[in-house]
Amino acid sequence: PMVGVHQVTALADSVIIQAEAGWAHMLALDEAGVAYGWGDNSIGQLGLGYKDSPILEVTPIERLRDKGVFFLATGYFHSFTLTDSGMVYGFGSNDHGQLGVYDKFDRDIPVAVPLLSMRNVTHISAGGTHSIVATGNNRVYTFGGNAEGQLGTANFEGKLRPTAVEMENKRIYEVLAGYQFSLILAESCTELPDSLPDKEKDVEVAAMLTAN
Repeated sequence: PMVGVHQVTALADSVIIQAEAGWAHMLALDEAGVAYGWGDNSIGQLGLGYKDSPILEVTPIERLRDKGVFFLATGYFHSFTLTDSGMVYGFGSNDHGQLGVYDKFDRDIPVAVPLLSMRNVTHISAGGTHSIVATGNNRVYTFGGNAEGQLGTANFEGKLRPTAVEMENKRIYEVLAGYQFSLILAESCTELPDSLPDKEKDVEVAAMLTAN
């Protein structure tokens, strides 16, 4: 094993604007919108159209060329890309439905996620067996495994297709999928609903004043 920081010399002449690491695979994106992958590809998580593994050389993902890719996301064994035309593509492991394509079959080529494409997706994050998405109109969607409640749907049922998460019309800034948990960065409440009991309202107000 190599110890320390080492340059990826195959990309030395490219201007890399994003690099993402999964469990054992890497994706990178250059300023021209070319996506590259290397490392573990045993489940097709590099989107190369085959499952030869490991991929030791930095390899362009040809099926994403000229698609206008501007964002990459890597999970443990699956990956996503966003394009400037509004398309969302996923590839790799799908044993829990984490690609959001209505089934549990792995994909070794980038496939469009039907319910997310053309939905103004602004951010996507991939976890261990689930995924989470934010859109420009402050919607949050999750899908995939839900053994620990990581989908935020108030139950433990996995989802094969993107499912909306209730966010009470809050502004969404960013979403993050961990191994079996999710985080959402959103604006905080500035007003308390009138339906709260007085004592509960007093506690909340006191907490807000203390925080400020």
